Amino acid sequence: PDQAITGVTQGAHGSVAIENGQLVYTPNAGYVGQDTFTYTVTSGGVTETAAVSVVMTNTVPVADGEIVTTPEDTAIGGELLTNDRDPDGDPLHIAGFTVGGQTAQPGDTVQLAGVGALTVNRDGSYRFTPVADWNGTAPVVTYTVSDGNDGGTATALLVITVTPVVDVKDDRATTHAGDPVTVDA
Repeated sequence: PDQAITGVTQGAHGSVAIENGQLVYTPNAGYVGQDTFTYTVTSGGVTETAAVSVVMTNTVPVADGEIVTTPEDTAIGGELLTNDRDPDGDPLHIAGFTVGGQTAQPGDTVQLAGVGALTVNRDGSYRFTPVADWNGTAPVVTYTVSDGNDGGTATALLVITVTPVVDVKDDRATTHAGDPVTVDA
């Protein structure tokens, strides 16, 4: 016998349409969770109603790391979230970070003995200030990006390299007129 979908109820978190004899459920943008709707089928004069439960799962963000370089004695800052994205379109934020064996929350400043200080903020902005005359690669930073939904986190790395510069110092010498003076550069 011929059967036809004769009616639907709308879900609380999405819409339901009948297209070419099939049900098409479209969740609201960014919704993660369960939704339920019903539909009615009529066949041979008999009408039946059934319920459908749909579960929308969160797609985790994609976090791409950063590699940055700054000259010795020069602080550096930037934005960690600029090249990160969320396939569901959810806004991203930094949920935490780890560096040099220390776990920190957004907004914390971590002191790296003999290396420098690092602050990473919730909005993805960061600032690293090396100690005077230090150069090399700082301990690698692992940061967690979140979309605010359950299971919606990803991690990436921030690698900071401080390049050496020639430290030229003012010098002073006293001598008698006509005597040569040697100054170390």
